[in-house]
Amino acid sequence: MEGVFHLKKLTKEERNHIYKMNETVLSDIGYEHVNNICEETDQLLKKYKDIEVPKSLDEWFRTYKIKNDRKIKFMKFRKSALLVSKRVAMFLIAVVIITLTLTISVEAFRLKFFNIFVETNAKYSFVKTDENIKVDYLDKIPKEWSSFYYPRLLPEGYKFLKAIEVNNAKYIFFNNAENKEICFIQDSMNSESQLDSEEGLIIEVDINGMEGIIILKDESNIINWHNNNQNFYIQGNVEKSILLKIEESILKK
Repeated sequence: MEGVFHLKKLTKEERNHIYKMNETVLSDIGYEHVNNICEETDQLLKKYKDIEVPKSLDEWFRTYKIKNDRKIKFMKFRKSALLVSKRVAMFLIAVVIITLTLTISVEAFRLKFFNIFVETNAKYSFVKTDENIKVDYLDKIPKEWSSFYYPRLLPEGYKFLKAIEVNNAKYIFFNNAENKEICFIQDSMNSESQLDSEEGLIIEVDINGMEGIIILKDESNIINWHNNNQNFYIQGNVEKSILLKIEESILKK
């Protein structure tokens, strides 16, 4: 019939031959393309080999790398911490439900519960915030600390204990009459640190636009944040609200 073409069916050997020919052609094209790219790269290297890189670019890249490394480390820490915090959150919800049930149904327990609540808040009462806060322990800080951060506010009854430096990290300790301690730590952004979050509740907070976390545990609570230059930690057996107030009072000398 006019207009009908019959195509010859290729044998397996012919199909393999065509496949190898196509592969050879593509390999040659790729080889030449790579050579062209290499030649262009060599020309650019010769052209810009003497170009001067501004110091500001080095500083920008260093700062960017520090922030990116910290973000990666923080994301890894948060991922592992969330697994723990979910179990802790379920336990806390169960405790709250049981506590609420008891406080509603049992009059004596309800009174005791609220008395404990009032005593706890009174125990950690905070001094009044004032712009002209007098800090009487700065003269006890090591003289070689030419530049450092320090808290201006402390819970009532807490006094300066000691200040030490370990591996370029500065530690300032405070304690009260019950020998309970609050530790304020400042360290460089390049330092490696591990926070004890086992069986703790992890809370993410925003501190002056920076990522921070609070770890709530039975014996000691921790707040951790940074300001692009320094890492900060406050650890002590005090409430979350007090940790945040201490953080707000941090000042650089």
